[in-house]
Amino acid sequence: MASIFTKKTNEIELKFLPKENKIKILSENVDLGSFETEVLAEIRGKEISVLFNYEFLEEGISAIDDPELFIGISGEDKPALLRPKNLEDFVYVLMPIRKE
Repeated sequence: MASIFTKKTNEIELKFLPKENKIKILSENVDLGSFETEVLAEIRGKEISVLFNYEFLEEGISAIDDPELFIGISGEDKPALLRPKNLEDFVYVLMPIRKE
């Protein structure tokens, strides 16, 4: 659903909120409106907000055949690692979109 509301760069924002134990997912399109949803998550570290191309994010999530996902992020402008929560034999590297 969020993909409908992305900009021309297909950007989707993920806000990792450790105090609330959730990830907020946001997308916006000036012509169509905006989309926002939240998912529960176990988050360690500080609050961070990262922009990704939704197509690449969806591709990475779809490649992981596990009900739980590990996302490793060390900064807003650093690559993210996606893998099954309890397995380390598959890693998907996801590059962020730089914020303007």
